[in-house]
Amino acid sequence: MKAVINRFYTYNHELHGGKQAVTLISGYGDDSAFASMKLYFKQLLDYMRWQPGRHGPD
Repeated sequence: MKAVINRFYTYNHELHGGKQAVTLISGYGDDSAFASMKLYFKQLLDYMRWQPGRHGPD
């Protein structure tokens, strides 16, 4: 996702706000293994002023 944001940097003003994002991650094991990834995506959403899309349990 960061690569997309970097690629379209010149269009960031058009991409900011009013959007939703959905990220699908699959795996098994300890839920804490995904904590850093979830934080990373939250920071990107905050930066772009996007809302998280509808999702299941955390």
